[in-house]
Amino acid sequence: MLKIEKNIPVQPKRESNNTRVVREMSFGDSVFFPKDKLIYKNQGTRWFPVNVDSFYKLLQKRAKKINGKVISRRIKDENNNLSGFRVWLLNKDA
Repeated sequence: MLKIEKNIPVQPKRESNNTRVVREMSFGDSVFFPKDKLIYKNQGTRWFPVNVDSFYKLLQKRAKKINGKVISRRIKDENNNLSGFRVWLLNKDA
């Protein structure tokens, strides 16, 4: 039989690294995801970086609350090879 316990405080929710970075970002800030750190997942006929996608969605939620917008771009080197992705938090009105 389970014992009922009363007045036990709820432990604080653990914060992920992405959540911490998103919380500290302000308009004009960006985050770069280097190619060698990307984790890819197959989505139908297209492969996409999971870590960029999850960070983008988390940042979108925050941007909506503070009247901002999020954009991402593929970053290529001088030989036109993919070097990574960059995600920006921008002011919606700018």
